[in-house]
Amino acid sequence: MMLVTYFFSAPSPRRKIALTLLMALLVGAFSALLIMFLAPANALRINPEKSSPTMVQVVFRSLDFTYAFLIDSFRSLPIPFIVLSVIFTLCSLIIFTKYEDKVKNPRLIWLLLIIPLITYAIIFATFAPSAYGQSYPVERVRFPAFIILNIGIMLLSVCLGYFLSYIKLNKLTNSMVLAVILLALFYPLWMIRQPMQTYEYRRLWAKRWDERKKYDLYRHQ
Repeated sequence: MMLVTYFFSAPSPRRKIALTLLMALLVGAFSALLIMFLAPANALRINPEKSSPTMVQVVFRSLDFTYAFLIDSFRSLPIPFIVLSVIFTLCSLIIFTKYEDKVKNPRLIWLLLIIPLITYAIIFATFAPSAYGQSYPVERVRFPAFIILNIGIMLLSVCLGYFLSYIKLNKLTNSMVLAVILLALFYPLWMIRQPMQTYEYRRLWAKRWDERKKYDLYRHQ
C-alpha cells in the first residue's frame, strides 16, 4: 500500500528515495519467502503419504482458496460489507466536498483497480502456507484475511467517495447523506442483539470447557 501511495503521490525530492527503499524491502521479503519455500526442512512437515507440492500447485491452490474465501465472505456477510462501504464512501464524500481547491489527479482512478488487486494479493499470501500444507485455511488464518478484506473495502470506498466529491451537491443532498451515515452507524448496535441473545449459552459452554480442562489436568497428574 505504501508503494502505491508513493507512486501516485505528487512528485517530491524524497519520492524517488522512498520508492527505492520500498522496492528493496519488497525484493527482500520475496527473497525470504522463496528461501523458506525451498528450504529442505519443509519436507519434514509434509504428510509422507503425499508428495511435496510444487510452486505451480501452491500458486494455483492459493488462488483457488482466495477466490473461495472472497465468494464465501460476500455471500455470508453481504449486509455488513455494504454498510461498511456506504459509511466510508459517504464520510469521505462529505470530507472531500469541503476541499474546493483540491487538484484532480487522473492517476488516482487506477486506485480503483489497484486496491482490489493488492487486497487479493495479500490474502493470497496469507493463504499460501495453508496451500503448501495442502489444506484449506483454518479460522485463525482466515481471521487476518477478514481484516485485510475490510481494510481493502474501506480504502476502495474512500477512493470512491473522493471521486464522487467532484459532483456538486446541494444542501438538501448533503443533509440526506449525513442522515444515511447516522442510520448506517446504528447497524452495528442493531447487530449486537444476536451475540447478546446467546451470551448465557456461551458463558455456560466456556465454564464447562474450563471444568473439563481442569479435570484432564488433574487426571494426568
